Parts: sequence; C-alpha cells; structure tokens
Amino acid sequence: MADTVTIIYLQGLRLEPQPRNRGCVQPRPRSRTTLQVTAQDGTVEALGEVDAANAKSFSDQVCAAISAMDDAVGEVTVDLSGVRFFAVDACTALHAVNAHLMRVDRAWSVVPGPAVSRVLGLCDPASVIPVADTEELAEPA
Repeated sequence: MADTVTIIYLQGLRLEPQPRNRGCVQPRPRSRTTLQVTAQDGTVEALGEVDAANAKSFSDQVCAAISAMDDAVGEVTVDLSGVRFFAVDACTALHAVNAHLMRVDRAWSVVPGPAVSRVLGLCDPASVIPVADTEELAEPA
C-alpha cells in the first residue's frame, strides 16, 4: 500500500497579520543590570552582573580603574568573585581589558567566581585570560 499525500488548495484565502499583544501575554519588564567597580591597592573589584547591556561599560571601568593606579603597583588583580551573572559578552570585555593591559605592559590576573569560571571555561579554552590560582589566594585557616 502506498502512502497518499493530500494537497489542499485554498483559493481566495487572505492572511492577516495578527497583533503582537492580544491581551493574553503581557510584556515582561526589562531587568535592570547592576555593576559596581572599585579599585584599591592593586585590586579592581566588580560586583553585580555583567551582561550584554553593560559589558562595554565594564571593560571601560576596569581599564580606567587600572590606568588610575600608581605604576609602582605590581600585578593587578581583577576580583570577579562577587559577580553573580557573567554573560558571553563579558568574556569579550575581558579580552579587551587583556589587550589594553598588554599594550601598557601590565601584568594582571582574574579571581573568578562560579559564574565567571563557567563562562571562561566555555569561551576561553586557550586560557588567554590569566586566572589567579584561588588556592594560593585562600587564607590559611
């Protein structure tokens, strides 16, 4: 037995675009991203979330904070352990920070939190971004 295919021709059918919001689905309010960058004693600390909306601002703030540091400060540490959300765009921002610091011949490393470690593991398989050994940074108990 052969499968049969039924073809239906619709003549005079006019397709009308449907309104986007028919009253049953309410648009979600845009989430607000928060980011705070502070610098002190060779450490730049970021708290909050780094996503597509603020990744450029994040890299600009980190570069500005590092540029404002005294040249006598040795290696710069970028502490991202307090970042709750780290988007793929933020990894690109870290590559921009890396390029800036390579141009000014400044050593640096990142202290990642769980969110940052996960994204760096996916987006930086060649380990271009220098990650600090967190075991060395842990204080003895």
